Amino acid sequence: MRRALQPQLSFTAPLTHNDRLAELQQIDKILDENPHLVELVYADLVRDIDPKKGRTGLAAETVLRILILKQTYDFTYEDLEFYLGDSPTLRWFCRLDCTELPKKSPMQRDIKKLQPETLKAAACAVVRYAMEQGIENGRKVRSDCTAVETMIHQPTDSSLLADCVRVLTRLLIAANKSTAQVAFSNHTRRANRRAKAIEYARGRGRRKRLYRDLLKITGKTVGYAERAI
Repeated sequence: MRRALQPQLSFTAPLTHNDRLAELQQIDKILDENPHLVELVYADLVRDIDPKKGRTGLAAETVLRILILKQTYDFTYEDLEFYLGDSPTLRWFCRLDCTELPKKSPMQRDIKKLQPETLKAAACAVVRYAMEQGIENGRKVRSDCTAVETMIHQPTDSSLLADCVRVLTRLLIAANKSTAQVAFSNHTRRANRRAKAIEYARGRGRRKRLYRDLLKITGKTVGYAERAI
């Protein structure tokens, strides 16, 4: 049977049963069995202020769970604001009702209040829990490398050949200024132009001709370096 119009929706959306929900349920269980973690977060949030005054902020438990979401799924604060407002599953995990839709600025402000010592203590508590439950023995440390932007360009074949020409020419110039006296031609600009042309070349035939010339230039420069040696 198919309807033309959808009937009135329910006020409460059901949780979607999938692998992510199962993961969050396991994290929820660990947090419930380690209530002292909330106390550590609460101490950071009320440091230097009177918790009985001012506007009502996010609960310490909610701040901790929001931080876990951010780190687990690599969310930005903009992502957190959207998903917490859109996903009943994530609101359930963070203990938020349908009227609590936190904005990115308060979440960022609260998370920044957490001290490194608090995060370290929380991590140690999770490891101890895993050891007690027989999940982990705590003897190995697993770490993921973090990719950071560098000044190294993508190592394509053409760019590596152009780099060889540039570096060997630089060394030949330095050698001529000291002891060796080798006659050579500087093909650096030509090699760079060929490498750039190969990058934007259309058609296999044109790219092959450019590669042949670049290989020829590189071979000549290598010959200059061998004579200098």
